[in-house]
Amino acid sequence: HCVEKDIIIYSAAISACERSAKWSMALHLFAAMAQERVERDTILYSSVISACEKNAEWPMALEVLHSLTADSVEVDGIACSAAIAACAKGAAWAQAVQLFKGMRILKLHQDTIAYNSAITACGRGRLWRKALEMLGNMVEGRVPTSIATCNAVMSACEKGGEWQQALEIFRFMVASSVEVDSIALSTAVAACEGQLELGQGEDLTAFLSDADVSRGPWSAAVWLLDRRLALHSGLSDARGGARQRLRRIPLAPRMFLLHLASLGASGLALRRCLRACSRPKRVSFRFNPIKAPRDLLKQLLGAGWRVTSIPWAPDGFFVDVSTVVGAPLGAMRLRSNGQIYLQESSSMVPAEVLRRALCMLRERDPKLFRDGQSLRVLDACSAPGSKSTQLGLWLQAEYGGGLLVANELDKRRAASLRANIISAGLTNTMVTCVDGQVLGSLAPGQFDAVLADVPCSCEGNSRKNAVSLLGVQLDGVSSNTKAPAAIEPLVELQARILRSAWQALRPGGCLVYSTCTFNRWENEAQCERLMNEFKAKALDVPSLLGMPAELAGEFGSLRMWPHTFDIEGFFVACFVKDADSVAAQLGHATHQERWSGFAQLRSLTSAELNSLRDQARRQLGFWLSDGGMTDDTNLRTGTDGEVWLLPSLGDGLDSLAEHCWEPGIPIARAQRSGGGTDGEGPKVFRLSKELLLFAGDRASGPLAALMTEEQWESLYINVKEASPVRGMH
Repeated sequence: HCVEKDIIIYSAAISACERSAKWSMALHLFAAMAQERVERDTILYSSVISACEKNAEWPMALEVLHSLTADSVEVDGIACSAAIAACAKGAAWAQAVQLFKGMRILKLHQDTIAYNSAITACGRGRLWRKALEMLGNMVEGRVPTSIATCNAVMSACEKGGEWQQALEIFRFMVASSVEVDSIALSTAVAACEGQLELGQGEDLTAFLSDADVSRGPWSAAVWLLDRRLALHSGLSDARGGARQRLRRIPLAPRMFLLHLASLGASGLALRRCLRACSRPKRVSFRFNPIKAPRDLLKQLLGAGWRVTSIPWAPDGFFVDVSTVVGAPLGAMRLRSNGQIYLQESSSMVPAEVLRRALCMLRERDPKLFRDGQSLRVLDACSAPGSKSTQLGLWLQAEYGGGLLVANELDKRRAASLRANIISAGLTNTMVTCVDGQVLGSLAPGQFDAVLADVPCSCEGNSRKNAVSLLGVQLDGVSSNTKAPAAIEPLVELQARILRSAWQALRPGGCLVYSTCTFNRWENEAQCERLMNEFKAKALDVPSLLGMPAELAGEFGSLRMWPHTFDIEGFFVACFVKDADSVAAQLGHATHQERWSGFAQLRSLTSAELNSLRDQARRQLGFWLSDGGMTDDTNLRTGTDGEVWLLPSLGDGLDSLAEHCWEPGIPIARAQRSGGGTDGEGPKVFRLSKELLLFAGDRASGPLAALMTEEQWESLYINVKEASPVRGMH
C-alpha cells in the first residue's frame, strides 16, 4: 500500500523475529533497513544479535556487533551480552571471553547476565581458572550472583577435574544464601565421586555444622552426599585404620523397601540392592558400526583404555574412565562425530530384545517378513536417541535401511534426538513430534515392531541421581493392584501410550515395553492390563537374551536389579500381536511421494546432482552414496533451494508424517553465484553443518581434516541447538 517503513515498523518486525528465533529473517530485515537508509539504533542491533544468539549463530552475532561500531552506533552492554551468549551457545569459548574483556576496555557495565554468559562459555571450554576469576570479580564488584552463575562455575571446575574447587563453590552458595537446586547438587555429587576416583576424600560433616543447613529444605540431600561419600570412601577411620562399616539407616522410605521385598528383593538381597544403588554408575558406550573403524577397539586398548564387553549388547562395552586420557569421554571426538554413543548398559536391553524377537519371529515364519527392505520400526518415546540410534544402526546394517520412526513430543528433546540420529549417520529415520498417546490412531497397524520405553518414575536411576530413592512416595498403599496417588497419573499415561503403541503394531509384529523403575504398578501391572485387554502373547525375555530361565518374571519379563547385574535398574517385557490377519498386511511400498507435504519437493536435475556431489567430494572428501550408504534418488529440493535427504516412508504414514520435525536431513542450500537463490549465474551449493556431522571422520576433505576435538563438539552442539530448517506444519 506504499506505506513508508520507518524505524518503528522495522523494530516491531525484528523484535517479533527475535522472539521466535527467526534469525535469518531478522538479518534480512536488518539489511533492508540499510538499503532503504532507515536509521538503525542500538536497540535494533541488540535485537538482531539476540535472534542470532537463540540459534547459536555466533559468527553472525559477532559480524553484527562489529558492524555496530562501523556504523558509529553506540555500543551498549545488552548487545555485548547477547553476543557473548551466542558464542557460549556455539562453544566459541575464546571469542566469548575476549568479548567480555572488551566490555571492560570499553568501560561497559558487566552485569549478571554478561557474567553468566561468559562463565557458561568458560564452563563449556573447561576454563575453570577463568570461571573462578570471573566469580571473584563479581563478588569484588558487588555484582549480584545467581544460581545460574554458581552452577556454571561449579560445572567448569567439575569438568576440569577440580573437584575440591567445585565443592568450595558449593560452600560459597550456602554461605551467600544462594538457593541450591538439583543441578548444583548433581554437580556436587559428581565432584565427590571424582575425588573418590582419585583416592581422595571430602568430609562434609564439618561443612554441615559450619553452614548451619540443618533447617534447610535440602538438608537431606547434603546429608546424603556425606553418607554416600562415607559409603564409598573405604578410607581409614581416625581411631584404628579399619575400613568403615556399611551399617546405617537405609536411604529410602520404609514403604518402598517393603514393596521391593514383595518383588523378590528381601533380606540380604535388599541390602545388596541398596548398596548397589548407592555406588557410582558404570560408564558404558556402544560402537557405531557405520562410522567406527574396524580396529577402533584395538586402538582404544592400545591407548590404555580398560574396557569389558556387555553380555547383552554386541557393540556395547563398559569402560573404566580412570584409564581414559585427555578430554572427558562425553566431549571426545569419538563421541561428538558419532563413532561411539555413551549409553547406560541397561538402556541397551530393550532395543536388543526387540531385535532378537524380530529375528526369532522371522526364523519361525519367513512369510511374516517377506521384504526385509520394508521393515518398519517405531520408537514411541525416543529422546535423547540412545535406543533409536541402536535400532536404526541395526536396521541399516542388516536390512539395508528399512524405516525407523523416532517420536518425541517435547521439541527441545526432539532437537537432541535429531542431532544424535544425524551424528550416527542414519539415513533411514524420520523424527516426529507427536503425543505418544495418539500414534496408534495416526498410523494404525503400520509397524512391524514397536518400542515403548515410556516415561516413568525413574526409581532405577539412583546411581545417577543420589536423591531419587528418598523422593519415592508410596504412602497409603494397601495393595499391589491400585497405584499410589503420587504416581497414579503417570501410570495412566503409560497405559494410554502402551495402548496407542499396540494399535500402531501390525498383526504378527512384536512390541517391547520398558521402564527404568522398580515398582509393580508401572511394570507388571501394565503388562497384565495389556494382555487382558488385547490378548497379547508374551515372549520370554531372558530366553531371548540367552540368560538363565530363573530370571524370568511375570509374563516372561526381565527385571534387571542393580545388585544382580551391577547396573541401573530396568524392566523389560516383550509381546507379539496375533497374526491371523497378517497376510493382508505384508509388504510396505517404499516410495516417498504418498504424503502431500513432499509434493512441494522435486528431484534434483542431473546438473544439480553432479554439481552438489562434486562440491561435497571436493570440500569434504565424502558423498552420501559412497559405500552404498544411500541412493541419490532420495535427494529432494524445494523452491527455497534447500536440499534434503529423505527416508523412504511407504504407504499408510501420511497422517503421521505431517508431524515430522523436518522432511529429512538438510544436506545443502542452492545459491546462484550472483548471490541469493534467485540471482544470476550458475547454481552453487552451501553444504550444511548437518552433512558434516553426518559424515564425521569419513570426511577427509579440507573442511574436516583439520577440525579439533573442540570444533567437533561445537559442531554437534550447533546442530543440536538449531531450529528446524523448515517446519512442515
